[in-house]
Amino acid sequence: MITVQQIMGWCPCDYYTDTYVTALIGAGKSPRELAALEIPIDDRLWVLHRYLRSVSVDRWREYIGWCALRTHCYAVAAYRAADVYRAAYADAAADYAAAAYADAAIEAAAAAAYHAARAATPYATASGAAPADYAAEQQMQLAYVLELIERII
Repeated sequence: MITVQQIMGWCPCDYYTDTYVTALIGAGKSPRELAALEIPIDDRLWVLHRYLRSVSVDRWREYIGWCALRTHCYAVAAYRAADVYRAAYADAAADYAAAAYADAAIEAAAAAAYHAARAATPYATASGAAPADYAAEQQMQLAYVLELIERII
């Protein structure tokens, strides 16, 4: 169960006030229920990243390693395609993932996951909306972090 107290203890952005978080999750939600909330996927991942780290540093490192492997694959593909934009994101993700794996740092790992999703997509759409590849990568991250959490609880 993920509670309001836990989320507020992780210091969410100002938009997520105590009142708003309470309205969203009441007395608490399971990780799967939280993942299904109608809030931006970045915010759902933000909470689930912190929850996973709080319940198992080993599973957290497994997730970081998974992000690092995915970004390595993106980097190889980008370099082969001479796509400098994607390669730069993949390189950044690999750097963050290496740092995060060393000390299970939450912010570095979250950055790795973000850059992995960005590396999956060559360019943002003209409207500024996240392209389909980016959204698909985020969905894969959400599914995998839930899988790791469910192995523990």
